[in-house]
Amino acid sequence: MRSRYTAFALGTAEAIEYLVATQHPDHREANLREGLRASIAGIDAWERLRVLSAEIDGERGIVEFVATYRVGTKRGQLHERSEFERERGHWLYTRGAIR
Repeated sequence: MRSRYTAFALGTAEAIEYLVATQHPDHREANLREGLRASIAGIDAWERLRVLSAEIDGERGIVEFVATYRVGTKRGQLHERSEFERERGHWLYTRGAIR
């Protein structure tokens, strides 16, 4: 989770490729890269990640977090419950539910 947050915060082309690589292949949308670019471009700065909880049940995990961001002079928060699956020793993002 922290590495994906860092990738969003960096917002570089390499970071976007990392986000694609850490998205589970069964849950990748056809326009994933474009969607990531658009969401990253809409944020001036990601300021803080606060992990509220993390649960592991075998090969599945859930992380609930709040990420604080800034757009211009306004601050906002993304509160999400993200789901991951472990494949070949790597945790891959499958989906998230905004809270």
